[in-house]
Parts: sequence; structure tokens; C-alpha cells
Amino acid sequence: MTSGKGRRHRILGLTALLVSALLALLPGVPANAVAAGRAASPRVTAVQPPGFLEVRDDGWLWYYERTDRSFTGHRIGGGWDRTSLVALLGTDGSFVEVKGDALRLWQVDLTGGANTLTFLGSVMGGWQNARLIAGVGDATYDGIPDFVEVDNRGNLVVWRRDGNGFAYGGIEGYGWQNARQIAGVAVKQFVEIKTNGELWSWRLSDHNPTEPWWATGGFTMGGWNNVRLLGPDGLTDSFVSVRFDTQLVRWTSSANTFRPSYFDRGWQNARLLG
Repeated sequence: MTSGKGRRHRILGLTALLVSALLALLPGVPANAVAAGRAASPRVTAVQPPGFLEVRDDGWLWYYERTDRSFTGHRIGGGWDRTSLVALLGTDGSFVEVKGDALRLWQVDLTGGANTLTFLGSVMGGWQNARLIAGVGDATYDGIPDFVEVDNRGNLVVWRRDGNGFAYGGIEGYGWQNARQIAGVAVKQFVEIKTNGELWSWRLSDHNPTEPWWATGGFTMGGWNNVRLLGPDGLTDSFVSVRFDTQLVRWTSSANTFRPSYFDRGWQNARLLG
């Protein structure tokens, strides 16, 4: 005869097994997280927060939060006149800035109306050759967002977060001299506009410590000569652009191409997107 206490232990044991099995089906939560008595950190599946950064000609930094059918602008602060590149990285509001030969790591509070800006204390030198950067989500599977860089030598380089700094992740590809703009669109994925007006879609290789990184991709569509700036949107398989006619456009992946949603004009003062 089974006692009430024995039945209770058996039910609790079965419950734990069921919870472990369900968690094993969820991305980024290993089954042994329950056995270890703690929740695992979820993978960074978003490229960055739902929106993008803009640096204007007057040196002001803005964050544009994506809504259902538009974007809401939040003015963050001034003094960004000498910034040459920015890229949002994580849903915590972290982003990187290249100014002169230095890379800096920042965080903007996206939870309230104040949008407080915090410098996270990381300054890395030697970035005078950086030409383009873009967030690519958690490309290295460590729970922290990463980014890619195109340098003046035509190399595509992966950088992974290491504390409040970044560690060199290796060269992902060569021959990127013709890249004019890049923007992250999903984890390990980004788009490139070439100097000839072609749009290419790229995916980073699955990282193997014994092998080099590499990017695979291909031509998507032509006719992008009228795009002046390219930036992320925060949603998977979408990005934004500012055209030379000052119009903001959101592009969404559809059947191996990208379809536009047109927003307002008046973006002539936008100097950087990221």
C-alpha cells in the first residue's frame, strides 16, 4: 500500500520531469537548468531593441522606438558631433560608438521616458580603420549580443562582448571594399548595400573554435542607389533606410525579397543610423 507521503513525492517527481521536458523544448533553456536549481539565461534572439539610433547633423543622439505603424522619437542627448559609427546591440539598450580611434560601450534606458544614458566604462583603441558596424545578436551563443565590422582593408570582422569590452572574434570574410552600408536583420544575419546599388543578404557561419568564421550569402535585389543610410529595425528580417529624397522606409523580408513600408520625409538631418 502506498502512503499519502509516497504518492506526494511521486507526483512531485513526475511534475519535475514534465517541467524539465517542457523547458527542453524552449530555445535557450537547457533541461539541466531545473536540476541545477536555477533558471538559465535566455539567448539573445533579437538583434537589438525594437527601433534604431540616429545621430543628427547638430550632434544630437535620438532613439526611435518602433510602434505598430510608425516610430516614436526620444531625444537622448547632445555632443555626438564627432561620432563616426553607432550600432544598437541588445534589448537592454546597450550600443557601441566609434569616435576617432576609440570604441565605446554605452547603455540607454529604454524602459522609461527619461531615456537615461550610461557610459559602461569600456574604451578600446585602434578603431581608426573601422568603416561600418552592425549588431548581429548573439552570434557566439554566449547569451550576449555581438557585432560585425567592415574595416578600411576590406575585412569583415566579428567582435564578441567580453565583460564591458569586446574580444576579437576573427575575420569572417575578405573583399568587402565595395560595401557601402550594412544593417543587422536577425541573429547572425545582416544585409549589405554595395556601391553598385545591389542589396545582398548575409549569414554568419556556425562558430567552430577549430575553424575560421565565414559569411555566406547572395544577391537579393538591385536598385538601391537611392539609399543614403541603412539601420536596424529590431524585428527579425526587417530593417530601415533613409533615402536621398529624405524619406524613411521600413523593409520587411518576403519571399526572398524585401517589401517597403513608407514613412514620413524630412530625414535630411540624419547623419548616422545604427
